[in-house]
Amino acid sequence: MKKLSLAIGILTVVTGCQSLPQTPTTAIDNESFMNLWGRYARCQAGTDLVTMEGEARHLQLVAASASTKNGFSLTLPKHIQRYVSEPPTRLAVDPKAMAAACALYTGQTAAELGKGDVATAMFQSVLKNQTQPEYEYYAAQARAGLSQLELAMKGEGRVRVVRTGNQPAAGSSTLGDSTRD
Repeated sequence: MKKLSLAIGILTVVTGCQSLPQTPTTAIDNESFMNLWGRYARCQAGTDLVTMEGEARHLQLVAASASTKNGFSLTLPKHIQRYVSEPPTRLAVDPKAMAAACALYTGQTAAELGKGDVATAMFQSVLKNQTQPEYEYYAAQARAGLSQLELAMKGEGRVRVVRTGNQPAAGSSTLGDSTRD
């Protein structure tokens, strides 16, 4: 009976520890969601490539820090640890998806402006940072952007810039037009 009471007591303590508030340890906790959303909105509505690139890189840094474990740790035997889950992220949107969408848009804009180096860097950053299956859409768009850039660099005709969620800017619907005179 004493062992049963001890086991119930330990389970109560372990279960109760999961409901304790965690101390902020990630960049998401240090930066408000509205600030992140503002950066994302500036990236999507931007026309200044340098600003857009800065916003994309910042979102990628925040997304990378958000994907690391938040320091949640309990000292428990291994056979019990598998039953204890890490606290979920408490955000309305996925910071990695915001970062990927911003990087894609920045890459597409750079391609339209004939800035192949910036476009390539943005597309490659998506491929590097969004490797999980749930981000395959973004990775596919980045691969398409890189292949369009490659075709344009070879001079193989006019290559259409694929837009994700935004209409092409007026007069810049092809990559070939902006890279050659």
